[in-house]
Amino acid sequence: MTEIAPATQTTATDAADVVMQFRTQGGATVDLYRHTWSVHHYATPNAPAKTFDESGFEWRCNGCDLTGAETHLRMWGAGYREMQPKDSRTDANRHAETCRAMPRPTA
Repeated sequence: MTEIAPATQTTATDAADVVMQFRTQGGATVDLYRHTWSVHHYATPNAPAKTFDESGFEWRCNGCDLTGAETHLRMWGAGYREMQPKDSRTDANRHAETCRAMPRPTA
């Protein structure tokens, strides 16, 4: 049985992690970035769990603060898997097309 555990959320504040950006209708950006989360795997009942990291992508709107995980009800901070770059890009762009959020004030 595989269970996704709460992940340490990587943030898109580091420009090196951002793979692509999209602009919302209001001028804010949607950042598509590399994301890592932990997965606990239970091979048999009552056996110690093995934890391993999954890598992939996630997106966050810097206007309304919505993330891809929230739109697809993925649990515990899991992102789009490494083999899903098209899905993550398509979903981030779809959000940017419809979001009217403006950039947050900087002061």
